[in-house]
Amino acid sequence: MEPTKARLITLPSPIDTETASSELQPLEPDLIRAQCDIDRAEHLVFVDLTWWSAFPALLKGVFDRVMTPSFAFRDGAPGQ
Repeated sequence: MEPTKARLITLPSPIDTETASSELQPLEPDLIRAQCDIDRAEHLVFVDLTWWSAFPALLKGVFDRVMTPSFAFRDGAPGQ
């Protein structure tokens, strides 16, 4: 299988930073495509520069938008 690369800086959809809840804010088409790519992936590799011992804000924003509760994890009681 050929690796898929996603360059965050070239994502054409603007990221909505005004809406407080991801439940109230629909995902942009590029972020839906990123979720599909992540869902099919066997491994994920993130390569980026470290700036003051943290990821860049754009990468943090993509994590916040792509790794939604219904996609990346379940919010429920332990054992469910």
